[in-house]
Amino acid sequence: MSIIKKYVSRFFGPRVKQFEWSIWTSWFIELPVEQALKKICEVGFKYIELSAEHMNEILARNREIYLDSNSRDRALSIDEPCPLNKLSSLLESLSLKAIHVHGPFDLVDFTSKSIYERIKEAEKWIEYAHKLGLPTIVCHPFTLRELSPSKCKEMNLKFYGEVVKFCREYGVKIALENIDSKCKYGAKISDLIEIIEALSDEYLGICLDTSHANLSAYPNKVEEAVLEAGQYVIATHLSDNLGEKDDHLMLGRGKIDWSKVLEAFREIGYSKPLNLEIPGEIQNLSTEEKFSKLKNILIELNKFNAISE
Repeated sequence: MSIIKKYVSRFFGPRVKQFEWSIWTSWFIELPVEQALKKICEVGFKYIELSAEHMNEILARNREIYLDSNSRDRALSIDEPCPLNKLSSLLESLSLKAIHVHGPFDLVDFTSKSIYERIKEAEKWIEYAHKLGLPTIVCHPFTLRELSPSKCKEMNLKFYGEVVKFCREYGVKIALENIDSKCKYGAKISDLIEIIEALSDEYLGICLDTSHANLSAYPNKVEEAVLEAGQYVIATHLSDNLGEKDDHLMLGRGKIDWSKVLEAFREIGYSKPLNLEIPGEIQNLSTEEKFSKLKNILIELNKFNAISE
């Protein structure tokens, strides 16, 4: 508990009474970004994370070349232009606030592209985040099972040491996300903290992924990951799982103890909306079925404000 107390003691923010909730936009992955935003607004959510898939789409529709390979085909399949000023106006008209955006999943894959090409890719995504008024971009740390932790740390410092220069230029923060393999660098919160503290930059923080924590370094004790991350948490990916794989389930449908986890978020004074990333809930559902299910989830979320008060 000494590490946990160390990082909690560094944060003196007010205790949150009621959490607000956000949903990542790929709940409606089958829809172009404008239609997905309208559906989310119609459900009743006020906050979103712009998903990597929808951000990739935005870049493709603006004829940019720095696309994430994971959703490249989807992004290129939508021909209609996407003027950023119109998208920003749409968010404003819907009273939707994007609290963060997910960066490209292959950003730290230096096997298919060089580290220098990836730095250019990161700059383009950060530039677009800035133009859309998004304060934070979630990114994965560099990690390879074949490399030692010290070598992985070295690569992260080299890469993010360059990328953070663009963060300062554009006023966009990077939230490093804890990964879901206990055998890899980046699974432990301390891995992320040592990158942040080594670079000593205010534009770096942590995206706390609860399912990843439960699968890797914090099984059945996700609250410890939250407390250890403390003041460094600037983004969240909340989902549940059964402890064996990344099920991405709605809170309460897996084995994570949410009373302890939400209490931990209260203790560190995290006041931003908590963001749901739960693709495990939308398998084989139509858009209409997703809409109905998300309305029920929004109602269901009310109980999670009560369980830790």
